[in-house]
Amino acid sequence: MARPRKEPLEKMRLKILNAARQVMIQKGYQDFRMHDVAAVANLASGTLYLYFKDKVELFAWVFIDLLDQLDKNMAEASKITDGLAALKKMAYEGLAFIDRHQNFLFQFTGEHPALLESEAGIKLRDRFIKHLKTLGQAIDRAVKGKQLRACNREFASLYFSFLLRIFMIDKILHRRKDPLVGKAEDLIDLFLNGLGRKTE
Repeated sequence: MARPRKEPLEKMRLKILNAARQVMIQKGYQDFRMHDVAAVANLASGTLYLYFKDKVELFAWVFIDLLDQLDKNMAEASKITDGLAALKKMAYEGLAFIDRHQNFLFQFTGEHPALLESEAGIKLRDRFIKHLKTLGQAIDRAVKGKQLRACNREFASLYFSFLLRIFMIDKILHRRKDPLVGKAEDLIDLFLNGLGRKTE
């Protein structure tokens, strides 16, 4: 009798990541255990350690998995020729990402120093730098198109990225139910004008 084929490596990793995301949302980072994830994924606990060294690494890879789709959407938005239109689309995509994954992102924002030193943490840092470069390209086009004054590209990219995070934190703190995607114009207005008084 032939033995059943094992699940492909990527399919198994995705199964574990989806189970981990569910458990992390329910229990939070401090309270989730690897055996909780194994139970939801319907696997032996030891199987998880074949794919992820520990819960810090698993936590980071759950976030990396989510970022894959955001990166794809941001890369598409960055292809828009008009720099300001590209930034508006990026604002929309970033806010939509927060709307879709707010429960997990809430867990991620508070955790955990060891994450940054792990292999996955280094990968997250590299991904963030790549994300900033994508934003920087749109900012450069907006400057060239005279839609934005000349500025430090890296600082402007960080500023845009942290505006996205500010909108997320505001939603979490005030338990807002309305989707953030409708706030893309507000984000762009803050990016372009800050909190200074508008002149008529």
